[in-house]
Amino acid sequence: MRGTGVPILAIVGPWGSGKSSVINLARAELEALNPSWKICAANPWAPPDVPSLIAELFAAIRSGVPKGERGRKAIQLIAEWGALVSTDLLLITGPEKALAMAAGVAAGVAARVAQRGVQRPMQDVLQELSAELKSLNLQVLVILDDVDRLQPDELLMLFKAIRLIASFPGVYYLLAYDEQTVLDILIDTPIARNSRDRALAYLEKIVQVPLAMPPTEYFYGRKLLTEGLTTFLERRGAPFTDEQRYRFDALYDALLHRTLAEPRAVGRFLAQFAAYLPLIDPAELHLAVVC
Repeated sequence: MRGTGVPILAIVGPWGSGKSSVINLARAELEALNPSWKICAANPWAPPDVPSLIAELFAAIRSGVPKGERGRKAIQLIAEWGALVSTDLLLITGPEKALAMAAGVAAGVAARVAQRGVQRPMQDVLQELSAELKSLNLQVLVILDDVDRLQPDELLMLFKAIRLIASFPGVYYLLAYDEQTVLDILIDTPIARNSRDRALAYLEKIVQVPLAMPPTEYFYGRKLLTEGLTTFLERRGAPFTDEQRYRFDALYDALLHRTLAEPRAVGRFLAQFAAYLPLIDPAELHLAVVC
């Protein structure tokens, strides 16, 4: 990933298609292949306001900065830059939220300026911070899952925050979302103005490389469901017989594959099956009837 010039990537797919599982696998693989990477999962929809969101993102970056004297200057510059960009982000939160948060953000900026003696232009701070981070040879991956759960103003706030700090050397972002849901959210914002094309164009400016989740293969969906059912039945003392398997496969082919195609849907079904199974006498259990 280093040296590609592509700091913002996204895993894109419908809800329940396994995006979080892919992220976990990729994270484990990256940590195993290159332990020098610092990987941090930030929660984009937990912070209640702009300063908290900025703090969440910068905490992820700070986690990759060396401890002690070597990273002291970078941490100071991160704090200064974070205070400055918070005021900029207030402009997209709407007048009511901006008024409610302006005093607190302004106080933070004032304190930071007082420490340095004079306020510097944002570009100067950015250039100094970028140079400092480059000298530290950072390798930081910030993971942002469930981006499609945000409200319109929150989504714009997150995207703008990412754009403001995406160019930091050695800092990369991996987002996960359902593209159709994100576009529906963006359509309701002043940027898109009810235009799907404008919403898509804006999203493409934020994310350089969208990695689409492939559809779950028919065989894999049935295998995932069958193996789960087999495990529960064996624990119950009612193993999957050849006759039951034959009838179940026919039922899956005719009906179940339409509603149990995605991994999350299979997981929910198996959880329900496990909850109801103890209520049924093993001698009276007929799997095709239960399903």
